[in-house]
Amino acid sequence: MSELSEAERRDWLRLSRTENVGPVTFDQLLQRFGTAGKALAALPDLARHGGRFGLKLASEAAIDKELADGAALGAQLIATCEPEFPQALAALDPPPPLIWARGRVELLDRPCVAIVGARVASAAGQRFARGLAAELGQGGLVVVSGLARGIDAAAHEGAQPTGTVAVLGGGVDDVYPPEHGGLYQRIAETGCVVSESEPGRAAVARDFPRRNRIISGLSRAVVVVEAELRSGSLITARLAAEQGREVLAVPGSPLDPRAKGTNDLIRQGAALCEGAEDVLRALEGLRGFREPERSGYAGAPAADPDDRLRAAVAALLSPTPVSRDEIVRATGAPGPQVFAALVELAGRPLRAVAGRDGRHRIRPQIYRKPAKYCCQGPGSTSGPKTSRKPSMKLRIAVTLAALAMAGSALAQPAAEPGGSGGPSPEMKAARQAMRQACAADVKTLCDGKMGREAMMCLRDNVEKVSAPCKETMMTKMMAARRPPAG
Repeated sequence: MSELSEAERRDWLRLSRTENVGPVTFDQLLQRFGTAGKALAALPDLARHGGRFGLKLASEAAIDKELADGAALGAQLIATCEPEFPQALAALDPPPPLIWARGRVELLDRPCVAIVGARVASAAGQRFARGLAAELGQGGLVVVSGLARGIDAAAHEGAQPTGTVAVLGGGVDDVYPPEHGGLYQRIAETGCVVSESEPGRAAVARDFPRRNRIISGLSRAVVVVEAELRSGSLITARLAAEQGREVLAVPGSPLDPRAKGTNDLIRQGAALCEGAEDVLRALEGLRGFREPERSGYAGAPAADPDDRLRAAVAALLSPTPVSRDEIVRATGAPGPQVFAALVELAGRPLRAVAGRDGRHRIRPQIYRKPAKYCCQGPGSTSGPKTSRKPSMKLRIAVTLAALAMAGSALAQPAAEPGGSGGPSPEMKAARQAMRQACAADVKTLCDGKMGREAMMCLRDNVEKVSAPCKETMMTKMMAARRPPAG
């Protein structure tokens, strides 16, 4: 392990913030090219080989802003290759390339235990988590959790006097929920706040599994206190088991939905936890973690993967995750070339997604059809551009407004003076126009060009208007289009 120079740190940060580059791809690129700078220079060509053009690299301005924001918070950016990076987290395959840490960074290298559980936790569950965290802290362990409501907050409060680590889904300054602002400040002063995201970023749903992976990666054991069957805490427990960590669960009443997840974990083989003694007993035979050897591409053929290998690798991928080793065995090609092909295929419309566990699958990438534009004025070559045709939302809004106006019209239109009482030629034309318009709308809906929400809205509103009102609306519209007499 060695400290990165400022230039190398910027390259690492820029590569990790580039689209489609996660921990797996970052690790493969670094092994293939040796440095992040060389990988950045090669990425556009790799994307073109995979059929992707216009790959967006992280801009220098965005990197400057992230580094400035982190420095303003007093946070530290730590790379996987640096001595300050937590040893337990570095043992993951692959580890997160970079983390932001604010507070007492030395806590990350002490033996840690994660306590997670339900956000809507019972008073008894919160009391148990708080007491367990306090006892584990007094026993020399650092408690890790996610600063969420319920069990997480109780665990942080119990372990605060001895030091606790909060792992966030957003940036290191993203306090969620907002009512934990005071708890966050106390942890930043006496403990440590960790995040994989850039400062200032607000957490979204996809960030929480990444946060859970870091929670379990920092810890030697994970204790689950109250969790429903579809709980994020069970994701943390599953990740911990995959990473070789101990998993413990606190049993609960079978009548309480918040105990179904923990009881199921015990049924699957998790250790039962009734107090700190159970956690310490589970850790007795656990050895330390060691960073896996990464030999890189030493001795691999220098040639890039050809089109035939890319096609073979792409044919083996499906929405079902598959490990890299299985793909290597199926193709019979050298591992480094297969890994390179997977990196290049990550840019295709049906792209190979590298999971956090090193398994690959296909995820469709949806591209919107570009709109047609024309210049604002006749013959103009500059200035703002407008759409050639009104958008579907605008057309629906105009249709609904017209139908609402037609609803106040007469139920039956009056016959032409001197006529036989039947519909006038204009009315017949209006009915024909209405039939054609309805047929066009049906075709549009069947072609899938209108969103489901807009389709339901249009259908519900049209059904509220009687057929004569629609005909009256069409008659008035046709009359308005007639040229003036004379």
